Amino acid sequence: MAFRRSRTSRGTICAGVSGVLRRNGVLDYVTVSGQVPLELYGGINVGAISKSPDNAGLTVEEVLRARDNVHMGLFGGGARIQRSRYRVSDLIPIIQATLDAGMVPAGYANGDGKYWVPVIQTTNGPVPVQGYQLLEKTTIYRRDDVLTVTRPEEIEKFVANAKESVAEYQAFVFDSIRKSKDDRANKDIKKQDAAKQQGMQNIMVYQQIVAGTPMYFRVDLNDTATDSSVGLLLLAIQDLVREQQLGGIVRGGLGQYVADLTLTRRGEDYPVFNGEWAGEDATLSASVQKFIDAAHEGLAKLSVNDLMEFYIPRGGDKEKKSAAKTED
Repeated sequence: MAFRRSRTSRGTICAGVSGVLRRNGVLDYVTVSGQVPLELYGGINVGAISKSPDNAGLTVEEVLRARDNVHMGLFGGGARIQRSRYRVSDLIPIIQATLDAGMVPAGYANGDGKYWVPVIQTTNGPVPVQGYQLLEKTTIYRRDDVLTVTRPEEIEKFVANAKESVAEYQAFVFDSIRKSKDDRANKDIKKQDAAKQQGMQNIMVYQQIVAGTPMYFRVDLNDTATDSSVGLLLLAIQDLVREQQLGGIVRGGLGQYVADLTLTRRGEDYPVFNGEWAGEDATLSASVQKFIDAAHEGLAKLSVNDLMEFYIPRGGDKEKKSAAKTED
């Protein structure tokens, strides 16, 4: 599976992808007949409704029931920590270093134009790009329009007591700047105790991966995953690609990418999407329709009560001791 990163901020993506897959996987389907309890919503989002596992432990019956449940069979979790049947890797840039380390399969450097190893031109000719060279910085300057009176006519039109209000605000901000500078110059005052500058003006710098960087992405499915769970994963991935919001600073246009994904199931390859690269219009291919049909069949069987049974504690040693103490 591969993503071509368009404009995405730097950071580890695997945890975010896993969470989005879990959220996209079932909520739209289980809420068709009505809203769900807050506990179930939280459980579906993060995998449990309590940070402490249920002491009652798993039973064979519950394990088999979870395996055949389209949601639990894929994502696992719950009060007694059912096993998940998938594993998400991070997004890894396809560069010579990651190929040499075996982090990216060698086939992604075949030079056919679909995937490529980025290079930079030097006086000695082209050389492979290093990881740090895939990052670029963006600097944002936030201007305080009131402090600088950027649009005086507008201020007079919309602000009550404009002259007095703006003058008072400016005095407040400039005084805070002066105090902050004085405190920072005073060696007897710790940095964390220095007065803070007020006002809205500031400078923010963030890093993002260079647009066009090819990325490798892998989801491993356990051999025991059912066709319905495979289909649910594909539906969740389709939602993920359509959202176009990987990483942070998405409000600034980051997080966009196109995806070329292949499902390998029992030795057979299936193109996941129609077309060579999928984006916000990602559509699942006819090749994977049997998995999608199995997923819809499994989703139709879901109920709030069935799912809640996996997330609600049955009660273990702690609960029994607590109950006995209460009776005493």
